[in-house]
Amino acid sequence: MKANLLLEFKALGQHVWFDNLSRTILEDGTLQRLVSKDGIV
Repeated sequence: MKANLLLEFKALGQHVWFDNLSRTILEDGTLQRLVSKDGIV
């Protein structure tokens, strides 16, 4: 399985910001998945 580079950044003290919000990404759970599984802030 490939390593999740976003989580590797988080482990190094770096935070990836997601600033392309839309109603769809909020309603369909994509944002929640990005936060919980990929460490997006």
